[in-house]
Amino acid sequence: MSLPFTIDALGTRWWIEIFDDISDVKRAATVNGCEFLLSEFEQRYSRFRPDSLISQLNLTGVLINPPTEFINLLTYGITLFDRTQGKFNVMIGEKLSAHGYDSTYSFVGKAFTTPLPSPHNSLTIRPEQITLHTGQVDIGGFGKGYVIDLLAEYLQNQHQLFYFLINGGGDMFATSENDQPITIYLEHPTEPTTYIETTTIRNQGFAASSPHKRTWKTDGKVYSHIITESDNLLIADATFIKAPTARDADAFATVALIMPPDQFEAIASTEQLGVATFTLVENTLYRDTNF
Repeated sequence: MSLPFTIDALGTRWWIEIFDDISDVKRAATVNGCEFLLSEFEQRYSRFRPDSLISQLNLTGVLINPPTEFINLLTYGITLFDRTQGKFNVMIGEKLSAHGYDSTYSFVGKAFTTPLPSPHNSLTIRPEQITLHTGQVDIGGFGKGYVIDLLAEYLQNQHQLFYFLINGGGDMFATSENDQPITIYLEHPTEPTTYIETTTIRNQGFAASSPHKRTWKTDGKVYSHIITESDNLLIADATFIKAPTARDADAFATVALIMPPDQFEAIASTEQLGVATFTLVENTLYRDTNF
C-alpha cells in the first residue's frame, strides 16, 4: 500500500493518501501531477496573487479569451447564488478586502456597508470574454473544494486509481479504503487538539467551516472571513457538511453558518447534504439523518 504524501499549496497543507497498490514509479508520477495541478490552480485563481486571472479581472474588469476552466468556475459560483437563495455570493471580494482579508493580509478592517451586487448583474460571461461590471470576484468559498474534485478526477482518469483520500486543510473527498468507509474526526472550533465526534465518508466530499478559524480585530471590532449580511448573525460555531462533491461541501459548509436552520434544512434535502452543527454555548453537536 502506498504511503500518504503532502503538498503545500493554496495556503494550506494537502494530504493525499492512495490505498491502491501502486509502484514507486507510478507514485512519483502521481505526486508530480498533483503538485502541478495545485500550482497551476493557485497561479490562475488565487485572489492573493496579483498576477492571477482573478486579480486581473478584478483590476481591469475584462478578461479576453479566458480558459474554459475559469468560465466553469464562475458559472458554478453563480449557480450557488441561486441554489442558496442569494446567501452565497462570489461578488464578496471587495467586502473581504475592506475587512482586511486582502492580497497583503493586512488584517486592518473597516466598515463596508454597500450591499453585495448580484453576480447575474455583475458578470457577463462569454467564451471570448469575461466582463466584470461592478464589485470584485472571490472564489475562496468553494475554490479549495473545486480543486479537490479536480484532483479526484485526475487520480481516477489519468492514473486509474480507485481508493484514495484527498485532504486539503480539512476539506476532503474520499472514495474508500478498499471498499471500506473512511473515518474522519470533527475538530472543535476553538480547541484544535480536541475532536467533537467521528464520522465516515465514502464516495463523498466533506467540509467544515467556523468563524473562529480566521479572526482579527481593528479598533475594537472583530472581523472574520465569514461574511454575513449584518456582519454579526451566525447560526453556529462550526458546521460540517457531507455532499456528493467537495466543491458543494465547501460552499454549503459556509452557507450553513449564516442561513436560518429551517431554510437550510430545505436546501440540504434538495442538495442531498448531510449536515452537522456545533454550538459552544450548548456544547452539543446536532446532526441530521444523512450525516
